[in-house]
Amino acid sequence: MSANRKGLTDWRWFFPTLEALAFGLLGAGLYKFSDIDNLGLIFLSLSVIFVIHRVVSTMETKKLFSDRMDSLGLQLDNEASKIEAIGDIVDLSQERLPEKVRSLSANYLAITEPKLKGYKEKLLDEAIYQLSELQHSQKTPILQELEFYNWLRKEFTEADESTIFEIVSMDEELEWQDTPEERDFLEVNQLAAKNGASINRIFAFDPDRLPTARENHGIYQHRASSRNGLNGYVVNRSEMMRKAPSAFKQAGQGFIIVNRQRVIVDKFENGEARGYVTFEPSEVSKYVEAYELFATAKVPLDFSNKALPSPKPQGQSDLRSLADTKNVAK
Repeated sequence: MSANRKGLTDWRWFFPTLEALAFGLLGAGLYKFSDIDNLGLIFLSLSVIFVIHRVVSTMETKKLFSDRMDSLGLQLDNEASKIEAIGDIVDLSQERLPEKVRSLSANYLAITEPKLKGYKEKLLDEAIYQLSELQHSQKTPILQELEFYNWLRKEFTEADESTIFEIVSMDEELEWQDTPEERDFLEVNQLAAKNGASINRIFAFDPDRLPTARENHGIYQHRASSRNGLNGYVVNRSEMMRKAPSAFKQAGQGFIIVNRQRVIVDKFENGEARGYVTFEPSEVSKYVEAYELFATAKVPLDFSNKALPSPKPQGQSDLRSLADTKNVAK
């Protein structure tokens, strides 16, 4: 900012210059016309002292002002750099903010009734709290049935050749029912496979469930001989529960891993399909570990034979030995 100083042309020098000229003229007049001896010289001498004092004072004031302006400029530059850093994270342009955020701001400011201030503040606090919770947990709350199916539909309809689904189905009764929602879910699965997505689904059920599984259209579409791109596998549920209890517990009621970046977790309740979606890295890792343990024991879902792999003797607890058994019931 010091580069912009104007030196003697600055307006601050106007009054000292005017005063010097006025004192000079008055002193010259007194020196020439006064009857008192040396009055003009005395007046001129005092005027010179006064003008010098005024000039020094002006220079000091100017320096102090300039120093303060320079200091303020540094502070402004520092704050501007902070704002630019924030701008790298959050776009502060009003035009580019999400429409709903702009709408929230506009509606909040439009409510001017004083008696509604407390209520609108409460609504805003609740929204801030929910967003804070979402940021901290990196997962949705429990989605009700319609929301849950909508999320599932969106995941599979938007999937392409870069998408990998790793799924564990835990023999929940609702998944075996021929409901419109399940038929629609099967359709979007087939669409995703047609679009190049990799869909690997491991069913966990006991051998006595195999005849029922064969009659279930959705499960049957995952058979080894199918050519629709749905890769179906099966593990013996009872064996899995006994030999890999931690993975069985983590699996809960079933889950869908998407590109190992997020997990859709099933929470069936009261005859409704519900669930939540988590993006939290450590939680995603736990589901990936569980899936890999299930994958160790899986065999292709093949209905050409009569029985699932028979349980191993009690002494053979090696989970990997389950994968050596190739007979799956029809």
